[in-house]
Order: sequence, then C-alpha cells, then structure tokens
Amino acid sequence: MRSAATRMRFGVAIVIVFLLLAAVVEFASGALHGGVFSLGGALLVGLIGLRLGREIAQPLDVLGDVLHRAAGGDLAARAPLDGPGGAGTVYAAANTVIAECEQATSVEQTRRLVRRLADPNGENPSAKGPEAALADVVRRVGTALAVDRVFVRVTAGKPLVSQWHRDGLQPVSDQLPLLPPDPRSTEPVGTPDAHTNLRGDPILYGDTPRARAARTLTEEADVRAIVTTRISVAGKPCGALMVMDSTGPRNWTPGELDLLTSIAADLSRMVENAQLLADQRRLESEKQLFIATASHELRTPLASILGYLELLAVGDFGGLTEDQLNAVRVVERNTTRLHELVLDLLTISGIGPAGDLTERPPVDLSDVAMKVITEAEALAAEAQLELRYEEKDPATVLGESRQIERALTALVHNAIVFTPAGGTITIRLDRDAGEGRPIGTARLTVADTGIGIPEAELGRALEPFYRGSNALQRGIAGSGLGLSIVAMVAEQHAGTVTLAARAGGGTEATIHLPLAQYTAAAVSGAIIGWR
Repeated sequence: MRSAATRMRFGVAIVIVFLLLAAVVEFASGALHGGVFSLGGALLVGLIGLRLGREIAQPLDVLGDVLHRAAGGDLAARAPLDGPGGAGTVYAAANTVIAECEQATSVEQTRRLVRRLADPNGENPSAKGPEAALADVVRRVGTALAVDRVFVRVTAGKPLVSQWHRDGLQPVSDQLPLLPPDPRSTEPVGTPDAHTNLRGDPILYGDTPRARAARTLTEEADVRAIVTTRISVAGKPCGALMVMDSTGPRNWTPGELDLLTSIAADLSRMVENAQLLADQRRLESEKQLFIATASHELRTPLASILGYLELLAVGDFGGLTEDQLNAVRVVERNTTRLHELVLDLLTISGIGPAGDLTERPPVDLSDVAMKVITEAEALAAEAQLELRYEEKDPATVLGESRQIERALTALVHNAIVFTPAGGTITIRLDRDAGEGRPIGTARLTVADTGIGIPEAELGRALEPFYRGSNALQRGIAGSGLGLSIVAMVAEQHAGTVTLAARAGGGTEATIHLPLAQYTAAAVSGAIIGWR
C-alpha cells in the first residue's frame, strides 16, 4: 500500500504537469499573460505540496506505521516525540494510548498468570517451586503497574519472601515489616490499604506497630505511595503484598486497586493449595511408611506360621486324624492368602518414582515369561487349566526384571483364579504392529477363558482394592491389588496396561512396554501415543 506522502506527491505532480501543459499551450497561442499565470500556478502548487507533505503526509505515515505495529501486537512501538508543526502533540497522544494498552495487556496477563497458579487444576507452581512462582508474580505486578518496588511475604507453612525493584534501586531486607492494617478501619477484610503520600500521612506519628512499620518503610525502602493487600488462608491472615512508589504522591486508580485485590485473593488460594498439596504428600509418605512397616512386620511371623503348619501336615509332630489334617489345611490356605496380601502390599510400597529408566539394564521378556510359566505350571495343573505360551517376536526392554516378572505373575494368577476348570490360559509375547499404538512397543498378553470383567467395570479394574461385581457374587477370594500392581509397574517402565473382554468369554490383559531402543523417546514423549 502506498504511503500518504507518496499519494500526495503523485497528486501534486499530476496538477503541476497539467498546469505546465496549459502554460505551453498559452505561450504557443500568444497568450503571454495566461502562460505566466499557469507557470505561477504550477510553482504555487509545488510549494503547497512540499509543505503539506512535510507537515501532514509524512506525520500521517509515521503515525500509521506505529499504530499498525501496535495493532499487530508490538506494544513497544512508539512515535518520535518531535515532529513538524503539531505532529509532536499527536505523536505524544498516540504514545499515551499505546502505553495504556500495553499496561492493560500486562495487567491482564499478570491476573491470568496468578489465576492459573491458584487453580488446583491449572498450572502447578510446585513444578518451578513456590519461590520462582512468587518471583514471577511480583515482577509482573511491578512491570504492569510501573511502580518502584513490589514486596510479598507469606508466613503460612514454609515462610516465603519475594521482592522486585526497578532498575537503579537496591533490594531491601527480607525482614522489611509489612504495614499492619488500621485497627480503626471499617473497610471489609481484603480491602487494599492505600496511601497516596505516606510521608505526609499522620500514620507516621505515635508508637503503635502501624506507625513503627510505616517509619521503617519510609526510611529503609524510601516509600511514599504504598498499597498493602492481605494474603490469608482459611480466613486467617498469613502475609501481605505491598506495592510501593518512591517518586512522590501517587493517586492509585480503582483499576489498580481492583487488580491488587484480585491478585491477593489468588495468591491466598495458591498458598492454600500449596499447603493442601504438602499435606497430601506428607500423608501419602506416612501411608507408604505404615504399609511398608506393617507388611514387613507381618511377613516374618506369617512365614513362621506357614512353616510350622507344613510340619504339622507332614506329621513331624505326630500323626493327625483326617479332621485335624483338614483343619490344618484350611488354616494353611488362609495363612497363604494373608501372606500373599502382605507381599502385594510390600510390592506397592516398594514401587516408587521411576528414576532414569534409560539407565536400567536390558530385560529379555522371553526369559521373564518362561520363569513365570515355570512357577505357575503346578498351580494351573491343580486348577485343571491348560497353560500355553506363544512367542511371535522376541523383545528386550529396559527396566527391573523382578518388577516385570511380578506384574506378569499377577496377571497369570488372576487368570488362574477367575477361570473355571477345563479352561485355557495363554501367555503371548509379540510386538505391536502399529494398530493404534506406536511401533516399537512390546506386548505381554495374558488371555483366559474365565468369567471376565463386566464391560461397565473395565475402567475401574486397575484401581487398588477394586474387585469386580461378578467375583464378589461368586465369593471368589482376593485383595483387589493384582491389577493395580500391574498398572504401577507398567507406568514405572513408561508403559501402559489395557484390559479387554474376549468375544468367547474371558479377559485379555496386555502390558505394553517400549522396546529398549525406543525407551528414551517413550520417556521424553517424543513419540506421540506412548502415554
């Protein structure tokens, strides 16, 4: 698009050419006065065009360029303060409008950031740490309001202090006092405590905590104008956000006070959510410690009980009658169930963070499958079940062979428990061919012909202690931990677990694990679809 100056020059040039042609015609026809008049008109139009171009067209081009850049998102665009004629005044007005837009945008971005941090389902401040989150907030508040200092202190839980100051100023002490609220104020809790000129305020006089804090602020932070907004958790004050200016009296606008009120409320929610998260982690840690301790303490006496029951059953302490032997076997079966439950609890408590999966040793899934089958053959034969193994593709993954073996064992034991006599259990090892999952995935599948899992309950079957309604109706014993252990082990190895009902009855449970050469991509999420 042509600029205003270019269009004006083009128009002036056409008029001048027209007048020059008229002058030529006048001179050729002998009309000297008409020719002179036309030449004078051409000269006058040229002079007027030059002046208009310099004082109107060029300033319009500059202003248009600045406004176009600002509309495109470059809110740092500014027009020069000097210009021909009254252009400087227009430039200054445009700069003021753009600066106000920039401040409004910064204010809204700040409000949205704090709101995301305060939202328990939004951005998690613990990902970068509460200190870094607060530092980001105070920097944005200071920039958005164009003040000299922003200071925030939170005393709930772990004490936190964060401050920001404009270039050229020095940081103040982290022990800088917060300005206490006016005990005589009738304003609602949460209303900003604003002062336009602290140095000329009667608040400085006296020996009250508020007066002492005000004097310290004026002396140590060179504060003149200040706004203090309270941060509270569960209705109890636990800190404050102070915005300070040192350049003289400042009238805080309603928009600025509204922003600070909103940010203080969101900071209060952020602190409260951080406390809840810390409490949740502490409870989780205590729960894991309790499970691990209790399970460990139970395992030793249970192993001893099982040993003595076996000695009783084989007659090492004398012969037993048939009724006595049956009673011993009932006790032994129930003690074995209790022992397996303790082992499951120990397994769950021992599955912690995955660490660096790429540094774990390679695990041959064929070896894992054969070990599980060898240990499960006797149990399957006792339950009158056929145990099959099919290996289409060998596969190696990175991880802990003991954990993967434990997960596969849990699937096989589940299949044995929930499959009636005469049924079949198939363990299959292959690689995914790419149907809906990334190529490079190993699959360990256990398919049975048992009672299956109701379709409506497949989504909950991997939850700890969840047991299917059909298992409860049939009185099949179990703890409901087997499938949850499988899911936890798979997740620790950057994999997943899927459950599906078989067309002919039964369940097909599959552990999907990234092959060793794709583990790094699976952990980093570089290949879409792993998770």
